[in-house]
Amino acid sequence: MDSMKKGRSYLKWTDDMDKAMLDVFVEYYAKGDRAQNGWKPHVYTAAIKKVREKCQLEVTEDNIISRSKTFDKHYAIVNKMLSQSGFGWDDEKNMFTGEDDVWNTYVKANKDASSYRYKSVKFWDMISTLYSRDRATGAGARTANESAAEMAEENANTTTNNKDANSSTQADEDRSKKRYRLDDSIATMLGDKLDNFTAAFKAKLMLPSLHQSQHLLRKSGLYLMAYQI
Repeated sequence: MDSMKKGRSYLKWTDDMDKAMLDVFVEYYAKGDRAQNGWKPHVYTAAIKKVREKCQLEVTEDNIISRSKTFDKHYAIVNKMLSQSGFGWDDEKNMFTGEDDVWNTYVKANKDASSYRYKSVKFWDMISTLYSRDRATGAGARTANESAAEMAEENANTTTNNKDANSSTQADEDRSKKRYRLDDSIATMLGDKLDNFTAAFKAKLMLPSLHQSQHLLRKSGLYLMAYQI
């Protein structure tokens, strides 16, 4: 009775209990039995049964749900840290590695990571499979070092793509500026030619009128008078 009361209130989880629960989750994850906001009810039932049988300890659905949330937290923190430069992973100890200055700098901005300096996070392959949002089946389990390598590659690709995009944008801007300067020069040249043509055309139109005026003056006898005046 005492052990059952403890199971309903506070339960200290052991590695064997974690392994039993995670084994069940991986099995049903591969079947697609994980709902959007958690596991389907029959998965919790199977996990409770497995932990009870393997560990001879009374557990409840609340215990399973609480432990699952803990693993979800582990995944979020560990995965984020593995994406940062300066952190490594010890596969034997299941712990982070890194220089003190790297840790101190990171913890200043990420308080929730402070307890992971010497924390052992076991069963990372199963945790990364179950709690990664982009995993489809249980076949995609990764070690912590694989996660770190994958994150580093993604970061490098992102940096390269950004540089290529910036270079392409700069090249497009330079081409646009050159085209603008060329178009502006052509427009100026065409404008000058058009002004010259217009002036010449007007002058040509005025010449017949002047000759005709002189002719009329001569005929009327006024030309000489006009000229003398």
